[in-house]
Amino acid sequence: MTKKHFGEVLRQMREEKGVSLRKFAVKLGITPTYLSKIERLEITKAPSEDVIRLAASELETDFDDLMILAGRIPSELPDIISQRPKEMAALLRTANNMSVSDLKKLMESLQRDENNKES
Repeated sequence: MTKKHFGEVLRQMREEKGVSLRKFAVKLGITPTYLSKIERLEITKAPSEDVIRLAASELETDFDDLMILAGRIPSELPDIISQRPKEMAALLRTANNMSVSDLKKLMESLQRDENNKES
């Protein structure tokens, strides 16, 4: 299986939405030349988190998925971890040994619990 690169996926998603490179670049606040270089893998360093967030919004896709493709970690995660470092470290170590299926079940359960608290 060939690993997809951020720029390739970005171009594919943009084209599937029928958005021109120039219009997409304007929406992201970057130059068409810069976007073209990202999409053609001439620039391997991913754009800023803000640009990735805008791209995810414009393409109606998951921000975290694009960040992963870009090889980046969302900036709020270190802050979240530092609020409860011992507990978060234990959680991450435990989660690291779980299957994807079990992780999804855990996340769904936590989200249900959070939604029940809000009700």
